[in-house]
Amino acid sequence: MISVLIVDDDLQLGRALTRALNAHGFESEAAGGYTEALSCLGQRNYDVVITDLRMGEKDGIDLLLALRESTSNTRPILMSAYATARDSQRALDLGAIRVLCKPFETRDVIEAIERAVDSSTGYVGVVHGLSLIDMLQMFHYGRRSLTLEVLGKTSCSVSVKDGEIVDARHGADAGEAALRAILRLPAGSLRTRTLHHFTPSINREFQTLLLDLLRELDEQSKSFPSPSLPALSNGMSKNGWSGRLATLRPPRAEVDACCQQVVTKVDGGIACDVVDLETGQLLGAFASSDAAEGPYQLSAAPIIQLFRGGVARDEHGRSEAPRAEAQFDEFQLTSKDRIHFAKALANRRVIVMLVARRSANLALGWAQLRGAMASMEAKFAEAAARLENLGLGVEGAP
Repeated sequence: MISVLIVDDDLQLGRALTRALNAHGFESEAAGGYTEALSCLGQRNYDVVITDLRMGEKDGIDLLLALRESTSNTRPILMSAYATARDSQRALDLGAIRVLCKPFETRDVIEAIERAVDSSTGYVGVVHGLSLIDMLQMFHYGRRSLTLEVLGKTSCSVSVKDGEIVDARHGADAGEAALRAILRLPAGSLRTRTLHHFTPSINREFQTLLLDLLRELDEQSKSFPSPSLPALSNGMSKNGWSGRLATLRPPRAEVDACCQQVVTKVDGGIACDVVDLETGQLLGAFASSDAAEGPYQLSAAPIIQLFRGGVARDEHGRSEAPRAEAQFDEFQLTSKDRIHFAKALANRRVIVMLVARRSANLALGWAQLRGAMASMEAKFAEAAARLENLGLGVEGAP
């Protein structure tokens, strides 16, 4: 049961709010001010503290300061009928999950408490530089259940349950049509809230759903160019749709686990990296305690360059078909203390690099590497096949 401490020098309001919250299944108590609140907090831990702003010599801001300096995991909410914009910002800077303006409805308090409890197992705040696709993928891989709201003139929301998109709303639209409209938005502000009762409007698997919608949007952008919807053919731009499609790969944790398996199964294995040859993006890595930072890190650049040297590139620097006279599939480099193995995967779009001790047996090392890479190769082959089935072909393949 969620425990709540209500701090307000208006004892009648404190008791009324306590009764209302108890009736909704919370375990709530009331304190008449700053000193009494500290006494209650010293006797037990509360999940949430809801404090009034103005309470005599020591106010709600002072209580927020005390909570921040303590080791308590209690999440605070500020309430006031007189809070200025400066007061609200100060409260948020001190960790308040929300500022409630009196008078408020009981449901407003309940939503604030639920948000505070949710944030006790993560972070709450403002994040810049992430696309909507990035956010949805984080919630998918984390198997989260929540509703993501896109703030603006039109009411927009995407509901996620156990990592799968189950509902989308855009104005009067629902389902995939609504999600398609939301994905077309060029930018905006996002806010998450607890997943409440919803009417399911989407029942397709996450990756297939997004890839299909992104392909549709790309086709539309080619037919009806819009500055808010760049085409996939524009290349691997940071915010382009092709860049977003390139992120739909096996989860990083799975690739990391495959890298660890490679290092463990190869005699003398020290470190393993998986790199996207097109962008140079690190897709997964594992390094044992024996990895030496200098030689290990320096090995990646020449290996990537050697693979790229065997690939024809267009005028924009994007890779095309491999040159027939230089189709590198695998090779090795030897340094003073290390052997560097490299092998191409996924239609030569991904390379696996393994660093081993110089004492390792070359023939045995290659045999063990090929055997250990089976699960990794299967994951990337599955992703490539999924993209191919959706009509994206090699251009979208990982």
